[in-house]
Amino acid sequence: MATQNMNDSKSKKQYHVFNYMEELVGMTLKGLISQLPKERRPSDRETVDIRALALNRLWPMYVTTERGKKFVQRDVVTDKIDRDVTRELRAAMDVVSKRPVRPTVSV
Repeated sequence: MATQNMNDSKSKKQYHVFNYMEELVGMTLKGLISQLPKERRPSDRETVDIRALALNRLWPMYVTTERGKKFVQRDVVTDKIDRDVTRELRAAMDVVSKRPVRPTVSV
């Protein structure tokens, strides 16, 4: 009986919840950073801080399927959400650039 239950659980399709906003923020931030002169580009730590600050000010866009992702991508274009993402990333970049990088503490 236990073996059958294990096999059943292996055959079940796994579903995942994915926040498309995280991908959108990451892609947009990469583009913004690439436009900066090398000496003004944020460090890896600062980049993570920028992403976190921007994501905290933006709304989540959760999807569970590729179809859902395509639907949300259409919304991004239609509603000009990329403008909101760029605005929040620029604001976060400004905040992070004005503060020294603090020591890393494990959470």
